[in-house]
Amino acid sequence: ATAAAAMLLVGIALWWIIGGSKPSMAFGDVIKAITGAGTASFDRTVLMPGQEPSKLHVAISNPWRLRTETPQGKTIIFNFGERKMLVLGPIEKKAALRSVEMESFSSLDPLYELKLLHENAGRFVGKEKLNGREVLLFDASRDHGDFKIWVDKDQRFPVKIEIRRPMATGGQVVDTMENFRWNEPMPDSMFSMAIPPGFILAEQIETPTEESLVELLRICAGLSDGNFPDELNRLTVVRLIKADLEKRKPGSQTKIAEGETSGIGVSVRDDI
Repeated sequence: ATAAAAMLLVGIALWWIIGGSKPSMAFGDVIKAITGAGTASFDRTVLMPGQEPSKLHVAISNPWRLRTETPQGKTIIFNFGERKMLVLGPIEKKAALRSVEMESFSSLDPLYELKLLHENAGRFVGKEKLNGREVLLFDASRDHGDFKIWVDKDQRFPVKIEIRRPMATGGQVVDTMENFRWNEPMPDSMFSMAIPPGFILAEQIETPTEESLVELLRICAGLSDGNFPDELNRLTVVRLIKADLEKRKPGSQTKIAEGETSGIGVSVRDDI
């Protein structure tokens, strides 16, 4: 009887050590929670080598609505149901309105890459303490990034996400999302395309034409030794221009930034 009791205690101990370390949810459950969420809001910090961190507050309301705000109050609202984007500059009281395609949402939604991950693409790393609560840590990799996801074991939603993306010029971009609030009601007014009272409509930009996009690709290829970029967005254009400027004399900057990109329907301005 004593030997049987001892074996039972050993079995319980082994179950506690081995079975108790297993997560209460699988990586696929995490992806399903993110994909199925009706709304999400969080703080986002993007850190690039040699630059100050870029901080944003992001709100997403499915389907196809997204709002970002900087600490200075600059707001960008995307409503892909209406195929429009509204930029609001609170200091100048200026507004800029432009049309966008729904396909652009994939490059603007910070959570979109996670939603594309296969349920078997990630693995459970272990349990950790984060801001005083026990969380489950998962990691995963995709073509253009490595992911870490900290999940509240009770609420079963991410509380922090970190994505590391390599840069063509060397180094990596670290994209951190935290202070999540999931499935909280968001009023439609948060995503309205109406110009707020007191704001002046500074410009209205139409969707770039096919010819302008071809011209932009040509310019990007010219800035990267004939290679087309993997992604075509504002960050790509700015990065290529910056890298090219470092190779040139100081007097060439105005020509590249203003001359070579004029007339192609793409703005790299940040004055609104």
